[in-house]
Amino acid sequence: MPEDSGGSHGGIFIANPALDLRVETERREQVDNWMRQLGLDAGLFGMEALIDRIRATSSDSVTPAR
Repeated sequence: MPEDSGGSHGGIFIANPALDLRVETERREQVDNWMRQLGLDAGLFGMEALIDRIRATSSDSVTPAR
């Protein structure tokens, strides 16, 4: 794992009550939904971290107005 990738903080995933998890196709749909959510969460956290790094870098290079 790259050293700047951060650690896993887990996630909270709730089953869709409209799906019957006893049915294989609906169980697969639920897992697909969880995987989509996981990807969206990772993308969001990654973008937040990127913005924080950009802002920190740009504020270091900005010279105050006189």
